[in-house]
Amino acid sequence: METFLSQFWPGLAANIAGGVALSILFFVLREHIFTMPNLVGVWECKHVVATTDYRPYTGMIVWYRIVLWQDNERIFGTGEKDREDSSTGVRTYTGKGRIFIEITGKIEKRITSSDRIHLHWKEDGERRQSTTLDQLRVSGSKNNGNLFGSFSSTAANSKGVASWKRVL
Repeated sequence: METFLSQFWPGLAANIAGGVALSILFFVLREHIFTMPNLVGVWECKHVVATTDYRPYTGMIVWYRIVLWQDNERIFGTGEKDREDSSTGVRTYTGKGRIFIEITGKIEKRITSSDRIHLHWKEDGERRQSTTLDQLRVSGSKNNGNLFGSFSSTAANSKGVASWKRVL
């Protein structure tokens, strides 16, 4: 019995110490190395239309002013269509003419590659409501980098390049 106890207590202490060390290691990795990107703030989003079912939209550039809020991996936001540059000319949306958007989304945490950001937005357009999905990655710092990727919209079945620049 004495040999059992002389081996039991050191083994128990080693297991407890190992568990504490692993807990500290995982905490440090999660909080300081594999952190969530910080997307809270004011953004300028630019969509460049590459393909669409409505010819005049081809090559169109649309800018939005967006405010994002984040709760861990969940993202919420609102914004407005700011301006557009298309084959029919440049148009600025001001005052009551601004088009409102509402955003929800999620950060897909990735360990071996860049985190992915999926944003779904509803736009109350002039003629009808449309839905857009942005699939983005952080470029630069997770705390103040920009976002780049692609978008797909139900407005004339448009697809193209999305770039987001932090304003505030």
